[in-house]
Amino acid sequence: MEMKKRHLQSLMYFAHADNHAHPAELDFIRQVGKRLGLDDDEVNIIINSKIVAEVSLPHSEVQRYILFDDILNLIAIDKKITDAEEAGVKKVATALGFSAEMAEATLNKLKRHIELGFDTNQVSHAIKNTLFSFTFNLKSHEKYSD
Repeated sequence: MEMKKRHLQSLMYFAHADNHAHPAELDFIRQVGKRLGLDDDEVNIIINSKIVAEVSLPHSEVQRYILFDDILNLIAIDKKITDAEEAGVKKVATALGFSAEMAEATLNKLKRHIELGFDTNQVSHAIKNTLFSFTFNLKSHEKYSD
C-alpha cells in the first residue's frame, strides 16, 4: 500500500513541476490511483497533501518502468512540456537507471507528437513504443556486442 502511495506522490511532484497542477494532470493521477487499487479518499489525501521534495524511486525494474511511463504520460496530458518538467524527467530517468540518451529521445518524440496534435491515447502509445523500442535495441546491442 505504501509503495502505491509513493507512486502517486511522485506523480504529484511532476504535476507541480511547473508550479501549477493542471486539472487534466490531477484527473490522470486519480486514474492511476484507481489502477493501483487505491480508493478515492486515499488518492484525494495524496493530492491535497504537501508535495514531496523528491520522487520516490522503486526498487523493481518493472515498477521503475511503470513510474517512468506514468510520469511521461502525466507531463504530456496538458499538451505542453515545460523546461522544468523536461529537466525533472531527465533527472529522474537517470536515477531510475535509464540512459540520458533514452530520456532525450523519448522527450523529443513526445514533444513532436504533441506539436502534431496527437490525442492522449496516441501520445501514450507513442511513449510506450519508444520506451520498448529503445529498451529492446539497448538489450540486443549489449547481448551481441562481444
